[in-house]
Amino acid sequence: EPVAKATLRQYKRHGEIISEIVIKLDDTDLHLGRVLASCLNKKICDAFRSHLIAEFSWAYARKILTSFKSALDQGRADELMEHAPAENVFIRSSPHNKHALLTATDKSPSLSEIKAILNKLRQRTNVADRRLRRRRRRYKLILETMVYGGTRPGEALGLPWSEVDFDKGGIRIVQDIEEDGTIGRPKSAASYRFIPMPDCYMRQLRHWRKLCPDSDLGLVFPNWSGNAEFLSNLNRRGWRPVLSEAGIVTDDGSPKYPPKSLRHARASLEIESGANPKEIQRLMGHSSIKVTYDVYGHLFEAHDGRRSTRANTIAHTLTQPNRSEHVTDL
Repeated sequence: EPVAKATLRQYKRHGEIISEIVIKLDDTDLHLGRVLASCLNKKICDAFRSHLIAEFSWAYARKILTSFKSALDQGRADELMEHAPAENVFIRSSPHNKHALLTATDKSPSLSEIKAILNKLRQRTNVADRRLRRRRRRYKLILETMVYGGTRPGEALGLPWSEVDFDKGGIRIVQDIEEDGTIGRPKSAASYRFIPMPDCYMRQLRHWRKLCPDSDLGLVFPNWSGNAEFLSNLNRRGWRPVLSEAGIVTDDGSPKYPPKSLRHARASLEIESGANPKEIQRLMGHSSIKVTYDVYGHLFEAHDGRRSTRANTIAHTLTQPNRSEHVTDL
């Protein structure tokens, strides 16, 4: 199926890693890339799993194993093999630090950092130069689309005016922007979704419509030529300066988080407000509930105390006699 260029590049990289790996098996070296798919067995797959855990971070090892198993699934579909040697081979969540399972793009700024970013975005629009103010306002709205809507960067850049619903107060995700600036499909079928947005954001969008550059593509956030904005430009001109001025950087001065991390802000706050995993799955456009748990499982688990309180409330409700009922001795 069609996939985003960045995703395809990731798959290719995983394929290169898998084909180059040499694993230890019964005191001998086995070059995995030279093994026929039809000759793979669970013992080889278990050794491959152990090698991944030893050589890579827990999170990246899981990603490579997932790509490996997907390749084997395709091999079965193409009738290159009749068995599923890796079906029961997993790299489960770390029992020690589940937050460490998150990759750099999955880690989210803290609430205080999000507030600092939003505040800095507002401050940067308070300049006398009208052209600079307009340019910064555009990047401000793009980044706020990701914060308030939980959208992916490409989904925010690919938002068309036809999918902005001012009556319902939200936006519909129907396309995204690839790394090369071309319009593409959302990441999966689940990515097609309606996202309710706050009133403050929708008011800004109404005003931006009067300032928005003309675009044959009908985009809400085109570049000044009316074409799709590049993700690299968003990162370089809209994201890096904000984090630098807000002091949210690493020791070497690099941004502490990538732009995609903003998308996790809303999910985190929704979970904090009591949203269930299925609601988060729909909001974030995840293809399966498993993806939701992989990314946000540690946040759901952080609310065990709240669930205990609800359990006690439910028990109290069920065990208290209803005063309107009559008790009859039998």
